[in-house]
Order: sequence, then structure tokens, then C-alpha cells
Amino acid sequence: MKTKIILLAVSLLIKMTVSSQSFLTNGQVYNFDIGDIIQGHHTSSAGHAYRTNTILSKLVSVNSITYTIQENIYSPATCQTCQPSSSTNTITQVITNLNSAVTHSNQTNCHTTKDTMYYNNCNRLTSEKYPDPSSSCILLAYVDHTTRYIEGVGGPFFSKFVSNATVQQEDYTLQYYSKQNGTCGTLITSINENNSPNLTIAIFPNPTQKNITIDSDETLSHFDVLDINGKVCMYGPLYGNKLNIEELKAGVYFLHVYTANNKIKSVKIIKE
Repeated sequence: MKTKIILLAVSLLIKMTVSSQSFLTNGQVYNFDIGDIIQGHHTSSAGHAYRTNTILSKLVSVNSITYTIQENIYSPATCQTCQPSSSTNTITQVITNLNSAVTHSNQTNCHTTKDTMYYNNCNRLTSEKYPDPSSSCILLAYVDHTTRYIEGVGGPFFSKFVSNATVQQEDYTLQYYSKQNGTCGTLITSINENNSPNLTIAIFPNPTQKNITIDSDETLSHFDVLDINGKVCMYGPLYGNKLNIEELKAGVYFLHVYTANNKIKSVKIIKE
């Protein structure tokens, strides 16, 4: 298990214009409790992944907090022959200067930026820095970058648009959190990954010892099979509507079926 240290740099000066609170402090943003779960969703041209952080321990000193965090990163399959992946590490996050304003590492390089504070994400106070659309920008190659920090949930969450030889979009958004005073969003795991609500699939026979039939009105593309711990046991393209799972040991598994237009369905199957 790999351990890494993340030191968060902070700044003493930040300018914001709000009616009540003018900024969020590091102590407010990174105010976690043991057992908190925070999940972000990263998307880019290379694919997408879910990062889930679970707070394992918390050590408070005079002006810093040290957290031990279990970090799980799950990347779904992106093509017929691609394998989904999942990794778990233990990281240490050190938060310093708890009373100082959180620093936005905003990479906007042409438009001017503005700061705002608002309640979002199940009524969580959010600090946001964003490019001002009313400002002029004459560069052909530029970066527009919106960064967000959320009280008690962390950050930065961001949306990044890069215009150069090609146009690139990258986002890291809050997917889910669970804290002592409530939850928000939907937790995505390798077992329940983004079921498409309008995709109907029938699996039979289930339980089975060898073959299963996948019945759907849509064109099927590929599949993966995970055990109850999220380990990938099988994956590959789907040719027709038959799948042989004879190689699996007896037990409970989760079958992910992907259609040609990227819809997803997760179904629990039992191998006898």
C-alpha cells in the first residue's frame, strides 16, 4: 500500500466580494471527521474515473490537522477490449494555516477572474473563482478555469477549458459525500457504476453454472464481471447475446453490460 504526503500551500491574502462571509478558511474547507466519505468524478478526453476518500484518522495540533485517508480510484472500461481498473492507497493529508483563506490555484490566463460565495451541494457554502465572460480575450490559445472549494468537503473541484491546437475540456466535480450531519449525491462504486435508467436488460438463467443469455433491445458492445470486492474477474467484447462464465468460481458477482452508445447496466449474477 502506497503512502504519499500532500502539503497544501496557502495564501494570506485573497479578495472576494460577498454579502455575509468573504472567504472560506482552510479549517472550514478541510473540516473532516473520522468516517467521512467524499467522492469526486474526474472526466477528460482520456476517459473518466471516480475518486473516493474515506477519513481513517484525524490528528489536531495548534494550527494544523493531519488526516489519514483511504483513497480508492475506479476507472470504468472505455472500449470493447479495455479493462476497468480499481486501486486503493493510503494517503496522508496535512492541512496548515487553518485560519487563513483557502487559495485558488486558478489557471485562467486571458479573461479576468471573479470570486463568489454561494450555497450549493446540499446547502454547503462554496467558494468559487471563475473567468469573467464579460471581459475581453484576444488570445487564440487560452485557458478558462473555474475552481471551487466546499465547506467541510474539500477541493479543489474544477472545470477547465483549454483552447489551443485542439479544444480540451476537463472537469472534477463533487459526486457524493457522507458526513455526520448528512449525505449528498449518489455514491458510485465498481459494483453499482452509473446504471442507465432507460436501459432494460434481462439476464437468464440466473443462477447458472456456465452460460447466460443477455436479452436487450439495444446493440451490446462489451462487458466486465466484478466480484463482491470490486476485483475485475472477466472483461471483453460481447459477440451476440451469450456469455460463458464457466471459468468463475462459485459465488456472487456483478455483471456490467455496455451498449454501443455507452449506456451501462449492472446486474447481480450468481455462479453455481
